[in-house]
Amino acid sequence: MVPEFESYRPYLFSIAYQMVGSVEDAEDVVQDAFLKLFGKDLLEVRNLKAYLAKVITRLCIDKLALLKKERSLYPGPWLPEPLPVVDPDTFPDRRLLSIAFLKLLEVLNPVERAIYMLRRSFDHSYDDIALILGKSPENCRQIYSRAKRKLAKQKQYAETYSSETHELLEKLIRYSETGEYEKLQHLFTDQVTLVADAGGKIRGAARNILTGKDPVLKFIDGVRKNNDLSISNYEVVNVNGISMMVAWSQQSIAFVISAGSTQGHISSLAVLANPSKLRHLQSEILTSGS
Repeated sequence: MVPEFESYRPYLFSIAYQMVGSVEDAEDVVQDAFLKLFGKDLLEVRNLKAYLAKVITRLCIDKLALLKKERSLYPGPWLPEPLPVVDPDTFPDRRLLSIAFLKLLEVLNPVERAIYMLRRSFDHSYDDIALILGKSPENCRQIYSRAKRKLAKQKQYAETYSSETHELLEKLIRYSETGEYEKLQHLFTDQVTLVADAGGKIRGAARNILTGKDPVLKFIDGVRKNNDLSISNYEVVNVNGISMMVAWSQQSIAFVISAGSTQGHISSLAVLANPSKLRHLQSEILTSGS
């Protein structure tokens, strides 16, 4: 059983991660699947990949229901944990791994999220999804359409990644450090949004979504003047094809920022400063020398 399961572990982790938005929780779900299947002769399963997808997806649905209750008590906004490195064969469209997109999926209930993810990220047919979830193909099609409509209404987390994102983040660093307020203001759309997740561990972190240039600029200025963060330098790194700004405090990441852009301006910022969600990314950057 072990070799058969292990050969599909990256695929199962990819499903779990996009369902729960956390590396540690995704690893826990994959381990739960392993324990559930331990001792079974998987060689007798006709379509092993579909069978394992069924097991992991149903475990994720149960896990996500519990996590939603936990996250409702989270201090301030909750953001997903960035995944440092992925196999492009397992995650063909890495844009779907952005912090903003995974946060966007939070508006869906667990079944909607499973169907949307299996269809959008892994290109499963409705027949396959029906077998995985025990529903009819037509019902799965209807739920997928409903999920798309829900997501289309959530404009504040919509992000468009392009070649300009890296340059915009570089300018954000430069203008913030030099105090060029007018140039910094011009970087943003009028209705730019900012959501920050510090897990209640960073003094002065925003507890609500900020909308508009003035509150966003005030937040950025407050971060720049926050001596508690002890920022030593900023850099823009590429994480799974997505540009992210990293703020370093010596050898530790203080926070990361991902940005969405439209027509040459920053339209959204997602700030992640919870240390427990940055350790995998920090380890990968330090190891790879990015």
